[in-house]
Amino acid sequence: MEPFMKPPLEMNFSTTEQLSLSERWRRWKETMQLYLGLNMSKASEKEQCVAFRYVIGQDGRDIYNTMKFTEAQTDKIVVLFAKFDEYCEPRRNTIMERYKFNTRVQRDDETADQYVTELKLLAKNCNFESLEDELIRDRVVYGIKSERVRERLLRERELTLDKALEVCQINEQSEEQLKVLNDVQSVKAIGKHNKSGNYRSKLDANRRRDFKHNGGNKQEQVKCGKSHPAKECPAFGKKCFRCDKKNHFAKFCKSKKIHAVDKASTDDESLFIGAMKLKQTRLERPTAKLTSYTGDYLPVVGECNLKCNNKTLKFFVVKTGQVPIIGLKASQQLNLIKIIMNVNNVIGQSAETIHEKFPKVFQGLGCLKNPYHIEVDPTIIPVVSPLRSTPVALRERLRSSLDDMEEKGVVEKVDGPTEWVNSTVIIEKPNSDKLRICLDPTQ
Repeated sequence: MEPFMKPPLEMNFSTTEQLSLSERWRRWKETMQLYLGLNMSKASEKEQCVAFRYVIGQDGRDIYNTMKFTEAQTDKIVVLFAKFDEYCEPRRNTIMERYKFNTRVQRDDETADQYVTELKLLAKNCNFESLEDELIRDRVVYGIKSERVRERLLRERELTLDKALEVCQINEQSEEQLKVLNDVQSVKAIGKHNKSGNYRSKLDANRRRDFKHNGGNKQEQVKCGKSHPAKECPAFGKKCFRCDKKNHFAKFCKSKKIHAVDKASTDDESLFIGAMKLKQTRLERPTAKLTSYTGDYLPVVGECNLKCNNKTLKFFVVKTGQVPIIGLKASQQLNLIKIIMNVNNVIGQSAETIHEKFPKVFQGLGCLKNPYHIEVDPTIIPVVSPLRSTPVALRERLRSSLDDMEEKGVVEKVDGPTEWVNSTVIIEKPNSDKLRICLDPTQ
């Protein structure tokens, strides 16, 4: 009995996916071949072709119906794979594949092994040939997320891909080991704190037991620490030196202690937010998701309400280790900023007035006196953009505008091949029959 393996998902022929069509087909084809080899190795080729058409999905079946097969090619699984190879492979753009390779950087949740594996898969579609390992090595150095590891790699005189991967793996292992050591130290610190708390609990229990044995006539007050009748406490009416409240001594003050306070600047021109560590602060479950300026989600631990300058504000606690920040609403409540709603109406001058005031500015083309040299990064791969069709109604005006620009020396006609070719963007100027001709340098 053949082992059963779940068939692959439908092939995605969408053009909006991040991976190219050829790469998606390569991965799906490999999975489908494994499925046929394990589940249908004894089946006929006709049955395998039927399974192929069923698993590939409706989009794949629509493409299959447009293909032409000879009588000898019908119901041949090898021919079926080859037909889809021809359909998917020509849509691979080497320039675009190299762009994906050169812009691939390591993600925050990605290990060095996973990053190098992705680079190797991308490099297969780039036609690097004998330079593949060297270019992957360079991409690892450029795209690794750790600045310290990048500096370590740049110090190597003869760096290879294997050596670069080894350095990245050692760095990840050392970070994991340091994390384990830090967790152990945190556990020890918590244990020490709990021992102190247990001693405090035992002391309170002893005090309650003594009060019970004394029959309630005398008690050791938590406000002064002495044993006396309830209405004869020596701390009554005295002011605490810690919280400035009355009827208890500073030694027995129950106000929350501040373990650490960042020193804030007293300069009137600068404003800093101090950080405090509060004891026994309760965190509630977060009610909102926070995102950074880059769109990444922040790891929210919880939220709490704190009293700040007679205002109770909501704070979100995140695991980032950065400086605390205050939002716009909180800044307004604390009177840190003030929004001014005044709107000034600026009366502009007419175009005719500006022409009369500065006539020389609007005469001629305004060319530069000396030739200007544009620096181009030599590592950037040149791009030849496809030709865009021009509307028939604008063709004569476009030709006339280009001839006029050529006569004035604005552009120069090129008949031979060139490394860079940008698409033309044509815009009709408002209230005029002239055209604005620009280039689209997005690629």
